[in-house]
This record gives sequence, C-alpha cells and structure tokens, in this order.
Amino acid sequence: MSYGIGIDTGGTFTDAVLVNLETNKVEAFAKVPTTHYDLKEGIEKSLEKLFSETDVSKSDISKVGVSSTLATNAVVENKGGDVALFIIGIEDHLEVPAAGFKFIEGGHDIKGNEVMKLDIESIVSGVEFFRGNVDSYAVVSAMSFANSSHELVAKKAINMVDPKPVYVSSEVSSVPGIEERATTTVLNARLMPVMDNFINGLKQSILKYIKEDALKIINGEGGFLNFEDAVKKSVLTFGSGPASTAYYGAVNAKNAVVIDIGGTTTDILLVEDFAPVTDSRSKIGTYETHVKSVRMKTIGLGGDSRVGFDNRNNITVGTDRVEPLCFSEDVPSPGSWLDLPVQDSVFYMRNNPPSDPRSFCEIFKEKKYPGMNDFYKSAGKGERTKETVKDFVKKGFFGALGFTPTDALAVLGKIDAPYIEKSVEAAKILSEYNNTDYKEFCAYIIQRVENCIAEAVIDFLARYSSGKSINDVFPDWKNNKYLDIRFSSKFPVIGSGAAAKYFLEGVSQKLGAELILPEYYEIGNALGALKIVIDK
Repeated sequence: MSYGIGIDTGGTFTDAVLVNLETNKVEAFAKVPTTHYDLKEGIEKSLEKLFSETDVSKSDISKVGVSSTLATNAVVENKGGDVALFIIGIEDHLEVPAAGFKFIEGGHDIKGNEVMKLDIESIVSGVEFFRGNVDSYAVVSAMSFANSSHELVAKKAINMVDPKPVYVSSEVSSVPGIEERATTTVLNARLMPVMDNFINGLKQSILKYIKEDALKIINGEGGFLNFEDAVKKSVLTFGSGPASTAYYGAVNAKNAVVIDIGGTTTDILLVEDFAPVTDSRSKIGTYETHVKSVRMKTIGLGGDSRVGFDNRNNITVGTDRVEPLCFSEDVPSPGSWLDLPVQDSVFYMRNNPPSDPRSFCEIFKEKKYPGMNDFYKSAGKGERTKETVKDFVKKGFFGALGFTPTDALAVLGKIDAPYIEKSVEAAKILSEYNNTDYKEFCAYIIQRVENCIAEAVIDFLARYSSGKSINDVFPDWKNNKYLDIRFSSKFPVIGSGAAAKYFLEGVSQKLGAELILPEYYEIGNALGALKIVIDK
C-alpha cells in the first residue's frame, strides 16, 4: 500500500491527515495546537498522533505536502536576516525592508541597452562598508527584466569580497516595477535564514517518520518546492496555507467561493473552472511584491477571537486570539477576573521567552492566571506593556483565555463543550455590562461574525469583478435610508476548518448561496496540501 500525508500549520491548529493513495480513503487525522515559537514541534506532535493510530510505516509514505504560515508570520513579526540592498541605475528612495541601501551607477533602458557603465568600484566599497553587519545582500537594477547582466556582474563582485548569500531581482521577477522587484528580492533574502532553520528542524524532527524525497513544501500559487528550493526561493512559500485551502475547494466544485474559518483568521478564496484564481502580484504584510499567489482576502476574525469592550463601551470582536473558556479546565471563575472594559482575558505561562527584560515571567510566580491589570501593576499602565504581553502571546510563550464566538456557540447549545458553565458565567457578566440578556448577547456575537464574513466576501467578489471596493460603489449600502441593498453570490460557498459548520450556514444565507461542507472539511487545508503534491 502507498500512503500520503498532508500537513497544514495554521494560526491556531496544526492539522495532519493520512490518506491511502490507492483507495483515496482517509485513514487517520490529527489536530494539535500550533507551536508558534517552533512550528516543527507542532508538526512532529501531529505526526506522532497519526502514526500512533495506524500500522503504517515510513516506507509506506510516498507523498507529503506541508503548507505553513511561516513566511507570512516572519514578515508580519519582522523576523529574518538583515539585508543590504544595492540599487543600480536609479537614486529614488524605495520603501523596502532592507537594513541598508547603496545606490550604484549603471542600468539599462527598456530595450535592454546599457545606459551607463556599471560602477564596480562603488559596489566593492559598499560591501566593505556592510560586511559583518548584514546576513545577506540583494541587488536590483533598472530594467533588469530586459537585461540582467548588471545584476549578475554585481553578484559576482559582491561574492569576491564577502561570501554571504546574494540575491538578484531577475531571479524572482521578470516584470516591470522596480520597487516591487526590490521588495520581493529583499524579502526572499530576509526569509532565507528563517526557512533554512525551519527546514533543518523538519529534517531533525520528522524525517524519522517520512523519507526526505517524499516531502514537499507548498508554495503560494498551488505548486510545491523541494527542501533546497524552499530555502533559496523562500518568499514563494508566502500564502501556502490559503493555496491549500483553494486547492481543496477546487477538488470539490467547478466554481466556488472557498472560506476557511480558523481560530485566528478567516481566508476567502475563489475557484473557477476547477482551479484556484491566482494573482501575479501579492501583498505580504504591508509590502507590494511580485510573488504569485492565490487571490485571497484575509480578515482578522475567527472562532477564537477575543470578545470585549472598547473605551466607549462598544462590543469588540477583536483580532487577538484567546482560548475559549468552555474548553479551559483550570481557568478561575470569570467573575474573579473580568474587569470591564480594561480586563477581558487572563494569561498563563507556556514557555519561557528567550528574553524578558521587564520580568513579566515573575508575575506568574505570584498568580497562575494573571490579567492585564497585574501586568500594568508590575510594569506600568500603557501601550508598551500591552503590546509586549500581546507579542509574547503571539509567539506562543504566553497563552490567553477569554470569551470568544466559540463560547457563544456553547452557551446557545450549538456545540458540546466540557466547561460550558464558565462560558455562561462570562456571558452573563458581559451582557450585564451591555444591559442585554446573556443569550441575546451570544446570538449577537455569532451574527456579528457572520455579517463580517459575508461583507468581506461581497467586497472580495466586487474587487475581483470590477476592481473596486463595494464601499466605493455604494458607500452607504449597509445603511441606506431609501434602498434595501442586498447581494447574492452566483457561486456556492465551500467551507473549510472546524468552525465552518457553525458560522457558514448563516454566511451562505446572507449571500443567497448554497453551502457545501465536504467530508473532512475540518482538515480541508491538510487535504489540499496533499492533493497539490499528488496532482502537480
């Protein structure tokens, strides 16, 4: 028998699925928390669970696809190596994430003719200045998509002075747009050490389960890379998770809007003629690039979004993820720590951070589940304290617990959970603060999530079909005094992710669309990652 494995490291969970490639039967699947401080740890745990439930051996595994949030997270969290950028042929300031710049005379015109001789001496002096302070170099030259010779000569000149890696824009982009080409090249250089560390970790931790030649890393347009190319062209792995989602959707319908609801975010994608719709350019963090990826819209909303109140006492369903109270055994009674609007969640220690200059970890010695008030008391009330705590949570050093849309589902009896009484207690406190009935409060939270997703789908489809946001065309379409403006999707909605069953029924109704929840939709991304490797 021959088997395949699909793995997806999402913002909240890492999913793995084992499929018999001869019968196409799912033999086992696993869902474990994503370990943001070390992604390979969550992957290894998911594989341990898979292999503990079956008699499949390493020699039986012939295909493995891994999709990951690694590249996206590294850019957003400003991780990666320091890069020096050489810009040939222009002296315009470029908004790119480089540690340093040097402008060099040279370059070509749009027909590929040299307009100025390349100043090699200036390149050498620049390398001598940067050497020892950067991890790699990037080179972008005017019109290099027409003639890349100056970039290639510059690369050789840099390597004669410093053996550090050098990346040139013509290797990652062949279209006009020097700032986008420069950004793509610099991001690729920055991500290389991050991806290299990830790949080396994979080799050490999971190759006891899988043969190296079977394992592929999914890229952002729905293809895959081997280990070597995943490091050399690491920027191409941006969007590999959404690519797996889109491919999962393409397997199940000719045309569809595919929606993946995770704990942290919701991804919206489009399938036409059994293929994901792609973009030749994509936005990574705040940067416009020439990285080809599936067309997508991501919103910071999921089943585990933190529910609370802002300073004006308006209900918030935030972009921060917290663990639902209904699945938290040891968390104290919500009445002992909910202090609205300032404190709507508590924290616990997962792993010691490598650096803790403000001694936040000491707070956990005094209280197992401190709240934000405890951190304010220790380090001072302010944005710096708040952002440091959020950063430790995001990187997986601290865990956070609070009321979520998942808790609202539990209170209303839509899902089973072991500690519903904690959700109910919190809902009553939150609703009392809002002067509403606690069940009405929970229904409002679910409806708000559904409305946000439906509105995001409408905007996504409007931008794709017309190039304009729906808010540009109808600024007041949601609250027009005279017209009841509604939109219907001509395509069905395909759901992916464990929360899809509970939120997408309402979303599809608002869109006037059929809802399709294929078998094993809970692990759709992992299935999509494997399907890419099988088909491509």
